[in-house]
Amino acid sequence: MTASHCRARRQRSLFFCMLNCVGIIASFANTTNYVDNANTGYRDGPPYNSWPHAATNIQDALNKSANGDLVLVTNGVYNFGGLTNWPAGCTLTNRVVISNAVTVQAVSTNPAVTIIQGAADPASTSGPAAVRCVYMANNSVLIGFTLTNGYTRETTGGNWGLGATNGGGVYASSSSSVLSNCVIVACKASYQGGGGYNGTYYNCMIDNNTSGLGGGGIYNNSLSVGSRIRNNFAGGNGGGVYGGILSNCLISGNTASNTLSTNGGGGESCTLAGCTVSNNYCSNSGGGTDTSSATDSLFINNRCGNAGSATISSTGSTRCRFINNYGGSFVTDKSVINCLFTGNDTTAIRDAAGSCMVNCTIVSNTLGIGGAIFASVSNCIIYGNISYDVKDLSVESNCYYSCIGSNSAGTNHVANRGNVYNASPQFVDTSAGNYHLSGNSPCIDTGTNINWTSSDVDLDGQPRLRYGRVDMGCYELLHKITIFTIQGRH
Repeated sequence: MTASHCRARRQRSLFFCMLNCVGIIASFANTTNYVDNANTGYRDGPPYNSWPHAATNIQDALNKSANGDLVLVTNGVYNFGGLTNWPAGCTLTNRVVISNAVTVQAVSTNPAVTIIQGAADPASTSGPAAVRCVYMANNSVLIGFTLTNGYTRETTGGNWGLGATNGGGVYASSSSSVLSNCVIVACKASYQGGGGYNGTYYNCMIDNNTSGLGGGGIYNNSLSVGSRIRNNFAGGNGGGVYGGILSNCLISGNTASNTLSTNGGGGESCTLAGCTVSNNYCSNSGGGTDTSSATDSLFINNRCGNAGSATISSTGSTRCRFINNYGGSFVTDKSVINCLFTGNDTTAIRDAAGSCMVNCTIVSNTLGIGGAIFASVSNCIIYGNISYDVKDLSVESNCYYSCIGSNSAGTNHVANRGNVYNASPQFVDTSAGNYHLSGNSPCIDTGTNINWTSSDVDLDGQPRLRYGRVDMGCYELLHKITIFTIQGRH
């Protein structure tokens, strides 16, 4: 089992452990209040301590709940009621306000059947009659709901108070506000966080939300685990998500675009681990992500209008795959280690002072005129790329112990630096996209060991240093051995 698989299993175990803990806390809640919007025959008011005595809207039950209590909600569409002044001074109405450390949980595990519905202002969409879906205080938990049609106030025309223009679906006070197994869909914020503002998200779907500025899906989330952030739109940076840590998430089909400079079609200022970033677009820079770091992640089919089809101003990429991205250039100001670049249509791989590429495979990319790598390169394979004016991209910074294709020698190449020139790296199957090294590759055991090589792993999560000297490229060759069984006498 690879190291990346082990990490994924640990992250899933952590996620399910968290859910189990939520369930345990719920089962030992101080008080359980019940909600059933079809319980119209019950008119006596609180306590709402049984299904026959259930409240007909969520807010009534919350108003009678204290820290540590559970509000249990059965199937239905909850689209009436609401409170203002949450957060304090905010004039926007919230359909549901969880004002203390209460868990609000749907009975069904299918979010599609338990819905909290906000509302647009019928006259002006984001006017005084707009309704956000949910406000969450510190240490509150929301489990198993769909939040839809939530809106905020407009950004112009008055001072509507803190948070009135952020978080169309949910406004969370902090990272201790937790959403689990929720769907946030078709919500809109006039400023930041079309789907959600702040909070922590486990196994949620954030889909088709819009923000006027940053974070079409989520803005400033602290942590998202196992979530799907899809088809959101931001008029500023971060079409899918702005800020936060994302683990094992899908970030797909998001857009950041307006008439000004917008960056990060998928995400802006994020830290990604084990994520897939696909089919995102931005009108300026960073089709996939902007100013973000990534580990064990896939960037595929992202586009941009200017620079950074996959990512731009990266703060570091480790064990990532960049495949079939279009437009601009990959830009980094940190290290890029054990990564694969293939099938991209871009201009160059650029750097800021001090950046480097180590043990990367850069193959079968199409680059613009003068396509080049402007980063310090070591232990890399650069082969079979097409530039409009040369046969391969030029390495214009220091290059050490790398396999370099034809016409790739830039101004800083020195023959005795351990480079292999104009020799096929002998991949297993280029046509099938298998860029592992075959047994006769000149790249085997010809790299240079770095002080952290002994503890490093390759793109497959396999140990880097197996046979004394590291290979070139993103994959370390694992030599096959034959085991002979000698049958003894009976």
